[in-house]
Amino acid sequence: TQIEPIWNNNNNCTACHKTGGTNPDLTTGNAYNSVNVAKYINSATAEESKIYSHPNPDTDTHKQKKYTASQAALILGWIQQGAKNN
Repeated sequence: TQIEPIWNNNNNCTACHKTGGTNPDLTTGNAYNSVNVAKYINSATAEESKIYSHPNPDTDTHKQKKYTASQAALILGWIQQGAKNN
């Protein structure tokens, strides 16, 4: 309820990361299954999770849209709590 809207509101991420677009598919209903794989979620070291680190506001790895600091904190907390589908 808190994570998926980060990706979807105002096409924040889904302008590119949509069905048929760039992976992962972050559209509503598809996002959880798309990111809940080892490629995007690192349960041992949450900070190294690509879904967190790549669009993090403190990095230069993602030139397009980035998370705000509060969005990044929510994503990190979600991963640290097990990246549950709730």
